[in-house]
Amino acid sequence: MYDISLTIKFPNDLVYQGKKLGGILTETKLKGEYVKYVVIGIGMNTNQEEFSPEIRKSASSIKKEFQVTVEAKKVIAEFCNQLESKIQDRLVNQ
Repeated sequence: MYDISLTIKFPNDLVYQGKKLGGILTETKLKGEYVKYVVIGIGMNTNQEEFSPEIRKSASSIKKEFQVTVEAKKVIAEFCNQLESKIQDRLVNQ
């Protein structure tokens, strides 16, 4: 949406130039060999400009790094649309 490219630092950090901008957590419930459900939690530093001294060198935000004000509702909607599309593609191509 904002022409921003982040990397994932194993196991779950969203990173740009060595600074953490967010993280991803997942929980999966299996029933035998079948997935019963998957819960995905994503946290992102979007428009935050100030960070506490203890994390200032290791954390940042999209606004700080890219000078972009993020519209959270649009990002969430686009993420959900993209995720749904990827899931549908996987189901069709099984």
